[in-house]
Amino acid sequence: MNKYSINDAQYAAIKAAFDATRDTLIRRRLTVLMMRHEGRSANEIAQAVGINRSTVYLILNRYQEFGLERFTQNNYLRNAQRPLDEAQERQIMDALAKRAEAEPLTAETVRQAVEEALGRPAAMRYVLKLLNRYGWRKIKLTAKGESRKPRVFWIPRAMSRSILLTERDW
Repeated sequence: MNKYSINDAQYAAIKAAFDATRDTLIRRRLTVLMMRHEGRSANEIAQAVGINRSTVYLILNRYQEFGLERFTQNNYLRNAQRPLDEAQERQIMDALAKRAEAEPLTAETVRQAVEEALGRPAAMRYVLKLLNRYGWRKIKLTAKGESRKPRVFWIPRAMSRSILLTERDW
Protein backbone atom coordinates (compact mmCIF):
# COMPACT_ATOMS: atom_id res chain seq x y z
CA MET A 1 0.00 0.00 0.00
CA ASN A 2 1.26 3.44 -0.93
CA LYS A 3 2.19 5.89 1.84
CA TYR A 4 0.06 8.60 0.23
CA SER A 5 -3.03 6.59 -0.64
CA ILE A 6 -6.47 8.04 0.03
CA ASN A 7 -9.41 5.69 0.54
CA ASP A 8 -12.97 6.18 -0.74
CA ALA A 9 -14.33 7.50 2.56
CA GLN A 10 -11.57 10.10 2.76
CA TYR A 11 -12.18 11.02 -0.87
CA ALA A 12 -15.88 11.63 -0.20
CA ALA A 13 -15.01 13.95 2.71
CA ILE A 14 -12.41 15.76 0.58
CA LYS A 15 -14.93 16.20 -2.26
CA ALA A 16 -17.53 17.59 0.17
CA ALA A 17 -14.96 20.04 1.61
CA PHE A 18 -14.01 21.07 -1.94
CA ASP A 19 -17.64 21.81 -2.79
CA ALA A 20 -18.17 23.72 0.45
CA THR A 21 -15.24 26.13 0.20
CA ARG A 22 -14.54 29.09 -2.06
CA ASP A 23 -10.96 29.65 -0.87
CA THR A 24 -8.71 29.06 -3.89
CA LEU A 25 -5.72 27.94 -1.81
CA ILE A 26 -7.75 25.31 0.00
CA ARG A 27 -9.37 24.19 -3.25
CA ARG A 28 -5.94 23.74 -4.83
CA ARG A 29 -4.79 21.58 -1.93
CA LEU A 30 -7.98 19.53 -2.06
CA THR A 31 -7.51 19.09 -5.82
CA VAL A 32 -4.09 17.60 -5.13
CA LEU A 33 -5.67 15.12 -2.71
CA MET A 34 -8.46 14.20 -5.14
CA MET A 35 -5.99 13.67 -7.97
CA ARG A 36 -3.90 11.46 -5.72
CA HIS A 37 -6.98 9.35 -5.02
CA GLU A 38 -7.40 8.97 -8.78
CA GLY A 39 -3.95 7.36 -8.85
CA ARG A 40 -1.95 10.15 -10.47
CA SER A 41 1.75 10.55 -9.71
CA ALA A 42 3.26 13.56 -7.97
CA ASN A 43 4.74 14.76 -11.29
CA GLU A 44 1.36 14.56 -13.04
CA ILE A 45 -0.38 16.38 -10.19
CA ALA A 46 2.28 19.09 -10.05
CA GLN A 47 2.04 19.69 -13.78
CA ALA A 48 -1.79 19.75 -13.80
CA VAL A 49 -2.15 22.04 -10.76
CA GLY A 50 0.84 24.25 -11.59
CA ILE A 51 2.91 23.69 -8.47
CA ASN A 52 6.25 22.08 -7.72
CA ARG A 53 6.44 18.33 -7.15
CA SER A 54 7.88 18.88 -3.67
CA THR A 55 4.83 21.00 -2.84
CA VAL A 56 2.62 18.05 -3.77
CA TYR A 57 4.44 15.92 -1.22
CA LEU A 58 4.23 18.73 1.33
CA ILE A 59 0.46 18.90 0.86
CA LEU A 60 0.10 15.12 1.16
CA ASN A 61 2.23 15.04 4.31
CA ARG A 62 0.27 17.88 5.90
CA TYR A 63 -3.00 16.15 5.14
CA GLN A 64 -1.79 12.98 6.82
CA GLU A 65 -0.35 14.91 9.77
CA PHE A 66 -3.27 17.25 10.49
CA GLY A 67 -6.33 15.55 9.02
CA LEU A 68 -8.97 17.13 6.82
CA GLU A 69 -10.61 19.47 9.34
CA ARG A 70 -7.47 21.33 10.32
CA PHE A 71 -6.08 21.01 6.80
CA THR A 72 -8.96 23.05 5.39
CA GLN A 73 -8.73 25.87 7.94
CA ASN A 74 -5.93 27.49 5.94
CA ASN A 75 -3.94 28.20 9.08
CA TYR A 76 -1.96 25.07 9.82
CA LEU A 77 1.31 26.95 9.35
CA ARG A 78 0.33 30.03 11.32
CA ASN A 79 -0.27 28.05 14.50
CA ALA A 80 3.23 26.61 14.25
CA GLN A 81 4.59 30.17 14.16
CA ARG A 82 2.66 31.17 17.29
CA PRO A 83 4.96 30.47 20.24
CA LEU A 84 2.42 31.36 22.95
CA ASP A 85 -1.08 29.98 23.33
CA GLU A 86 -4.10 32.29 23.56
CA ALA A 87 -4.27 32.25 27.37
CA GLN A 88 -0.62 33.27 27.67
CA GLU A 89 -1.03 35.96 25.04
CA ARG A 90 -4.15 37.33 26.75
CA GLN A 91 -2.35 37.45 30.12
CA ILE A 92 0.60 39.38 28.65
CA MET A 93 -1.62 41.78 26.71
CA ASP A 94 -3.83 42.49 29.75
CA ALA A 95 -0.77 43.30 31.84
CA LEU A 96 0.57 45.54 29.08
CA ALA A 97 -2.80 47.30 28.75
CA LYS A 98 -2.57 48.27 32.43
CA ARG A 99 0.97 49.50 31.86
CA ALA A 100 -0.17 51.51 28.83
CA GLU A 101 -2.52 53.53 31.03
CA ALA A 102 0.49 54.97 32.85
CA GLU A 103 2.87 55.35 29.93
CA PRO A 104 2.82 54.81 26.18
CA LEU A 105 4.46 51.55 25.10
CA THR A 106 6.72 50.96 22.15
CA ALA A 107 6.76 47.75 20.17
CA GLU A 108 10.17 47.04 21.67
CA THR A 109 8.68 47.19 25.18
CA VAL A 110 6.02 44.68 24.15
CA ARG A 111 8.71 42.52 22.58
CA GLN A 112 10.67 42.47 25.84
CA ALA A 113 7.56 41.34 27.74
CA VAL A 114 6.94 38.55 25.22
CA GLU A 115 10.59 37.46 25.36
CA GLU A 116 10.43 37.38 29.15
CA ALA A 117 7.39 35.09 28.98
CA LEU A 118 8.98 32.89 26.31
CA GLY A 119 12.42 32.73 27.86
CA ARG A 120 13.97 33.24 24.43
CA PRO A 121 14.11 35.91 21.71
CA ALA A 122 10.88 36.75 19.89
CA ALA A 123 10.54 38.04 16.35
CA MET A 124 9.25 41.58 15.93
CA ARG A 125 6.87 40.26 13.27
CA TYR A 126 5.16 38.08 15.89
CA VAL A 127 4.94 41.04 18.27
CA LEU A 128 3.30 43.25 15.64
CA LYS A 129 0.81 40.51 14.75
CA LEU A 130 0.09 40.13 18.46
CA LEU A 131 -0.61 43.85 18.83
CA ASN A 132 -2.94 43.81 15.83
CA ARG A 133 -4.68 40.62 16.98
CA TYR A 134 -5.55 42.16 20.35
CA GLY A 135 -6.77 45.46 18.89
CA TRP A 136 -3.90 47.78 19.72
CA ARG A 137 -3.32 50.81 17.56
CA LYS A 138 -0.28 52.76 16.59
CA ILE A 139 0.04 56.44 17.50
CA LYS A 140 2.80 58.94 16.84
CA LEU A 141 3.71 61.47 19.48
CA THR A 142 6.24 64.28 19.56
CA ALA A 143 7.44 65.60 22.90
CA LYS A 144 6.41 69.19 23.63
CA GLY A 145 9.01 71.73 22.65
CA GLU A 146 10.82 69.33 20.33
CA SER A 147 10.80 69.51 16.58
CA ARG A 148 12.27 66.11 15.96
CA LYS A 149 10.55 63.16 14.34
CA PRO A 150 7.58 61.77 16.31
CA ARG A 151 8.02 58.50 18.23
CA VAL A 152 5.73 55.57 17.55
CA PHE A 153 3.80 54.08 20.46
CA TRP A 154 1.11 51.41 20.79
CA ILE A 155 -2.03 51.72 22.90
CA PRO A 156 -5.08 49.48 23.32
CA ARG A 157 -7.86 50.44 20.93
CA ALA A 158 -10.20 51.06 23.85
CA MET A 159 -7.81 53.64 25.28
CA SER A 160 -8.29 57.19 24.09
CA ARG A 161 -5.33 59.11 22.73
CA SER A 162 -6.56 62.26 24.49
CA ILE A 163 -6.29 60.57 27.90
CA LEU A 164 -2.74 59.63 27.09
CA LEU A 165 -1.87 63.16 26.04
CA THR A 166 -3.31 64.78 29.16
CA GLU A 167 -1.61 62.35 31.56
CA ARG A 168 1.81 62.65 29.96
CA ASP A 169 3.78 65.73 29.04
CA TRP A 170 3.83 65.02 25.34
